[in-house]
This record gives sequence, structure tokens and C-alpha cells, in this order.
Amino acid sequence: MKNVSIFIVLSVILTNSWSQNCDTSLFPEGKQYYDTYHHVAGEPSDWMHYNTHDPTVYKDGEWFYMYSTDASWANIHNTGALKRRSKDLVNWEFLGTAFDGVPQSAVDFFKNNGNPDYTDNGIWAPFLHKYKNTFYLYYSAPGLEGVNFAYIGYATSDSAGGPWEDRGMITTSNSTSSNDSINAIDPAVVYDSINKKLWMTYGSWESGLYILELDTATGGIKTPGDRGIRIAARNGGLEGPEITYRNGWYYLFVSYDPLGDIYNVRVGRSRNADGPYYDINGVNMADYTDNIPLIQAPYKFNNHPGWQGTAHCGVYNDNGTYYMFNQGRPSIESAMMVLHVRKIFWINDWPVVSPERYAGVPQCSITEDSLVGKWEHLLLIHRTGGSFHNTSESLELHADGSFNSSTTNSWTLDGDTLTLSWNNGQFIDRVIVSWGWDWENRCKTILYTGMNTDGLCMWGKKINQKAVDNYTILISGAAYVIRSLYSHMVMELLDGKDEDFTSIRQGVDNGQSSQLWRLISLNNGYYKLRSLGSQTGRVMEVFNGYDFNGNDIKLKTSEPGDKQQFNIYYNNNGYYHILTKVSNNLSCLDLYNFSVEQGGNIVQWEYLGGRNQFWRFEKVDTVAIVNLKGILHRQPDIQLYPNPGYNGYFILNLEGLNRYDITGISVHDNSGTEVYNMRRINYPEQYLNLQLPAGIYIIKVVTKQKHYIEKLIIL
Repeated sequence: MKNVSIFIVLSVILTNSWSQNCDTSLFPEGKQYYDTYHHVAGEPSDWMHYNTHDPTVYKDGEWFYMYSTDASWANIHNTGALKRRSKDLVNWEFLGTAFDGVPQSAVDFFKNNGNPDYTDNGIWAPFLHKYKNTFYLYYSAPGLEGVNFAYIGYATSDSAGGPWEDRGMITTSNSTSSNDSINAIDPAVVYDSINKKLWMTYGSWESGLYILELDTATGGIKTPGDRGIRIAARNGGLEGPEITYRNGWYYLFVSYDPLGDIYNVRVGRSRNADGPYYDINGVNMADYTDNIPLIQAPYKFNNHPGWQGTAHCGVYNDNGTYYMFNQGRPSIESAMMVLHVRKIFWINDWPVVSPERYAGVPQCSITEDSLVGKWEHLLLIHRTGGSFHNTSESLELHADGSFNSSTTNSWTLDGDTLTLSWNNGQFIDRVIVSWGWDWENRCKTILYTGMNTDGLCMWGKKINQKAVDNYTILISGAAYVIRSLYSHMVMELLDGKDEDFTSIRQGVDNGQSSQLWRLISLNNGYYKLRSLGSQTGRVMEVFNGYDFNGNDIKLKTSEPGDKQQFNIYYNNNGYYHILTKVSNNLSCLDLYNFSVEQGGNIVQWEYLGGRNQFWRFEKVDTVAIVNLKGILHRQPDIQLYPNPGYNGYFILNLEGLNRYDITGISVHDNSGTEVYNMRRINYPEQYLNLQLPAGIYIIKVVTKQKHYIEKLIIL
């Protein structure tokens, strides 16, 4: 058998954007982490970073260990402080719990002090700390809901992963039998290396946050019965203290407001671990006032439902790089708790955090020309009431150093610091730029975070319009994966069958053509959904056109009539609902009975706005034009390199394939239009000058046994 190598020479006009790119390797290849987790809610071994509330993190060797409050969506878990570990702060492994329920010392306290019928209420807000060669896990346990009846204890181990030996009580509160306003929850510990002292801060809500001294020999209470001194308070309530040290300052992070919605993070600082702590305006945080800066709050970028409950943070210093860990609640399912990890940056020795969650995207230089373009700009403001999300506004940086089409606005870049001057300097914003991951649109982009001269924090991310369009603009003739918001599975043909009346079900995304749907516009506001798994172009239909709840969605030969027509309506949050014409747009495609099982049925149901009626359309560039049957085969069988290329040269290497098996090679643009076709393969090689303009293309190689595809990017 002879090998075939085909060399494709492409004329490419390279722009300055080439020098702005670098190999970021994009965050973990082949994985997608969704905002909601109905699909794994009942399987703790698959929780990863899901069901994380009040996290605390410390690194031991190559592992970051994390502990968190005993809380889970649908309350499916064992108690004892939930435990996880990760090597990269992106991929987390769920390890169960630190303890087998609440430690006995806490149980005994509750039973002997006013609650003889105490039952396990779980552990709240543990704190992981290393002092000398010992790891300490401080924990709080509630005795009764709704009152300040709580217990803070601690345990020790030689490893951050345990096992843990309970050492007993630090402090308690008991408002059931006394006028005890201090709440013994939310412990956090810091070591004062200057004065050689160990401190614990704790407390919550309107009674305030306190700090007391620990014994450096044991890690326990230094003076039994000591309640400490107040270091932060607020009339509206606060909780979740965390103290970290940097550059001569101790920083006190606190959380304001109810945890389910407008939860937000504030910060103050002091030269001393035990305070007093002052905010950016010099206000003592122990006074009953609101403090700034506000560095994290509910937010909503474009084409996403938004996040709320974004507070109670843990902070970890990894050899000079600081990270903040906290819960975020997806606004479309606000009872769920998802771990958010953000890198901390510093402006004039004040912390600000990345607008996007950490994804391990490698860093490289950012130049002025790489900043030119459209951005989402978001101010972090304390909002209450119905619209508590901070939402983004449009901002456009121009190559002439102005922005938003105004000569009174100017911007400059100095290293990694971008300065935005509004209205001839009336407002000055200083932000730090970095590469990051756009979680809303699943692409690499440039981010910024910072604050203005008044201490108002702001976020920004550069818009990758092609990535946005993949999820928000429907193109007739393009192919899509249609994914359920509820289960995160995709619509597919039952068993891959290409037959009339084949059921449309949900399945795990596997790249088969039976899971791909081509949109065909009928130019009347409706679409047909043609299966790429059908060799004869069969389409989706409401079975027999019956207009009733629960009627199945089937595959059927294309024909005129309303039963095969669908109005696909965008909800302005990254998701669509798919209305049926036979119901006069009153019913839609519905994941029956909120199924999270493979094979869950897709039916017609009255549109109620349920999460099982929301669908994400993901345009599939690599197969937008392929009407295939079976699995699409990719590398290493064929190789296209370099990609993107330089100097105009691209090589399609088919080494190892029998040239007599190859029946065709074609090139298609992003809309699916074929722009080149080579029917015959002339051995040993052919040189082609295709004069392709900038864009995304698909190289398709068809053999007698398989179909191969590869995406080609022309800059």
C-alpha cells in the first residue's frame, strides 16, 4: 500500500492579530462544566465542584484541599464537612466528608446545654489552616436554626486531607438560655508572624464579627471563655470573615446580605492582625456602617442567566498568587451552589478579583492593538430589590486611543494596567488586563478588573463575536447540537435509526451525526429541523400534528404542513425555547418529566417557562456541512498543520491512508458552502493555491470506510 501526502498551499493575508495570539491551550480540553447540575445531583461521587458552600482551601504537596459547609441541592449528602481536592483549581475530585457527622464534642455541648434532643445539623463554614507542621480544621456547628446557639471546635491532622482528630471546643454561643448576641460560627484563623500570635475571627449578622487569640502551642483557645473584640459590624448584617496577609497589610474579607440572592463581598485592611480594620475611605469596620470596596456581587454578562449568592469567600496565597473561593448560585436554579474560583489582582494594595472564574488559561503579553474592539463593561454596585444583578454595558476601545466614539474619553496601556479616562478625566478607572476564559461563550478572551478613584470596582471582558454568534444567532443551513438546560444531554435519534417515526430522545453527547440538526428556514418565521443522521433528509415533527401535552416528537420524511414547523425563540440568556406551529406557538419541545436519564423522551407540552423547556443551540463548525451516517473520525488519522498557519502554507497530511480508498477531499466555509472539491487524488502530491479569505473552514476527507474532518482557521 502506498501512502499519500497532500500539500495545500494557501495564500493568506496575515494581520497584526497574529502577533497577539499565543498558545493558551484553552481550559481543560474535552470538558464542559455547566452552571446547573441536575444530572449529577444524586451522585455525590460526580459532584466535583458542585454543592460547594463556604469553601476553605489549603495546598498540601501537589493537591489543593477544600472543605465546605454540609449543604447540597435536594439535601443529598452525608454530614461532616464536605471534602474535595484538585491539582489545578479547575478539576475537583469529591472525597466525601472530613468527619462522620458532627464531632462528639459538639454533640455533647448541645445535649448538655439546652437541647437534649439534638440531632445532627451538619457542619457550617469549616476553615483549613496549617501552623508549623500541623494542619488544623476549625469548624462550626449549629445547635438550633434561627438562634445564636452554636459551637466552634477544631481538629488536627498531619495531612490536609485528614484523617482528623477532634480536639474540642474553641468557643460557643447560647442565646436559648442567656442574652448571648455573639454567634459562634464562621471561624477563620491567621498567624501574625510579626508578633508571633495566632488569631481566630468569627461571628455573624448584626452582632458583628469578633477576633480572639489562640494558643500557639495547641491551636486551641488561649484564654478559655474569651469571646474576643469586635472588628466588623453592620446594621444590615454580615458574616463569613476571612483574613489574609500581603505586603504589610492584613485584609479582612466579609460577606453582606442574604446568602441566596444579593450576597456580596467587602474588604478592609489593617497593619495589625487583630485590627482595627478600615475600609478604603478610612471608616472603621467595627462601626455599624456599610464599607467599600465591594469586590464581588451578583452579576449577569450578556447571553447568560446570571449568578447570585456570590459571597462567603475563602482566600489562599499560593506562593504570592492569591485566589478567592466562594459559592455562586445560578440564577436560573438559585438553590444550587457552584464553586467559583477567581484570581485576585491588586490595585494600590487593594484586592480586586477576575470577572471570570479561573480556568488555568496560560498568560502571554497583551499589546495595545489586542485591546482594540468591543467589550462588556460591568460596574460592581450594591443593588437590592428585583433587579439585583449587575449587568454589563457596551464599551468599545478604538485604535486612536479613544473609546465609545468620544474624543473626551481616552485609554492607555502601561504593562498590564489599562487606564480609562472618562470625559477628560472626570473619572479615572485603573484596571489590570489578563487572558482568561469566557465561561458564557466558551472561548479564550482578554479580561480586566480594577477600580476607580472612588473605590468602585469594575469588570470587563473583550467580546469574541464569532463565539457569541455560535450560541445566539441561528443560521439557516448550519448544523447544531441542541442541548437541554436541565439535563445537559442533547437531542438525538433513538438508536441512531434513519426511519419514519423514530423517536427523538436525549443522549450523552458523542459526536455522532444522529445528534446533529440542520436548520432550514421557511422564510415565515419558522424552521424545519433536518437530521444529519438521515441520508434522505428526514426532519423533526410533532407526531401526526396532534396538539396535546405529551405528544411525542418523531423523525419523519419532510412534507408540507404545520407539524414540521418550529418557531425557535431566543430568551436573551443563552437559551431558546422551541415553539410548535401546530399549537399556535402555545406549546414547545419539552424534556418529559425533567428526565436526567439517557433516552429521556422529547415531547410537546404547554410552554410554562420550565428549565426542561430551555435549549442551548451550539453551532458545530466542524460538521456544519456534512450529512454523514456514523461517527466522525478525527486526528491522528489526518493532520492539518500549522493551524492557524503563517506564510500561507498549510499541509494536509494523509500519511497512512490508502490513496485508492480516498473518494474525495473538499473544503467548506462556515456556512456550509463547498468552496473546493478534489475528486481525484494524483499520487504522490498536489499543490493547491485556493486564495481563501479569512474565516473558518472545514476540510472533509471521505474514504470508503470512514469520513474524516478537520477545522482550518485562516487569519
